[in-house]
Order: sequence, then structure tokens, then C-alpha cells
Amino acid sequence: MKKLFNIIGKESGLGILYYLIISIINIFIFRYVAYGTTGDIDDALRQLFQEQKQKTPRDEFIQLIKQKAPLAQKMHGSRRIGPHQNLLNEMFASGDAEKLCDELQNSDMIVKGDPGKSKLLNHAVSFHGPMYQVFYS
Repeated sequence: MKKLFNIIGKESGLGILYYLIISIINIFIFRYVAYGTTGDIDDALRQLFQEQKQKTPRDEFIQLIKQKAPLAQKMHGSRRIGPHQNLLNEMFASGDAEKLCDELQNSDMIVKGDPGKSKLLNHAVSFHGPMYQVFYS
């Protein structure tokens, strides 16, 4: 191929056309090798971005509860939460992260509209609180 390119000449119209055609072929070959064997990464990234746009802070917190539940269900002893005073360990063990989120939201641990006054943020997960760095491990 390079011999043909040298024969046609780099500066001639045919040489430039040849160069463009080879470049386009290389791009298609690269796209096939890069995406044909691993899937279409463009669609996967687009889908992930759409899913992230649709998540609310509540959805993210529920996901966090689900991730932490296996250890959390053993860590809260006799601590009760919310207006129904459910045992926190049992709430984590139930697998009902939505209900736990509701109970927490309606407990004395959260001050709606004023996170600075919420016990969860000001005490529980603070440097001196019992849950210090629990969300980082």
C-alpha cells in the first residue's frame, strides 16, 4: 500500500484521495476492534449517565442503606428509630431499605430542611460520634 502511495505521489489529487480512503478504513477497523469486541461503549456510558440523572438523593441513600445493611444489622444493639420505635438492627435485617429511610426521615435524628441541626450529621457521623467514618469503610 505504501508503495502505491509513493507511486501516486503524496501531493497529487489521487494521493490525497488515497490517503483519505486509507484513513477512513483505519478508523472503521479501529472502531470494530475497539467496540466490536467489547460492545458499544457509547451506549453503555449514555445509559449510565441517564440512570444517574434519574436518581434522587433519597434513591442514593436507599442504595447506601442496602450496601451497609449486612454489617449494620449487627452494630446497633438496642437502638430504636423513628416514630414506631423499631429496633434498628431489625430494620437493617429486614431488607426494607425504603421503610428504614422513612423511619429515619421521621425520627429525631433528622431535622427536615436544616441538616446542620440533624443529629445524624452533627453527632452520629461526626468525629466524636459512634458512626465516625462508617460511610468510608
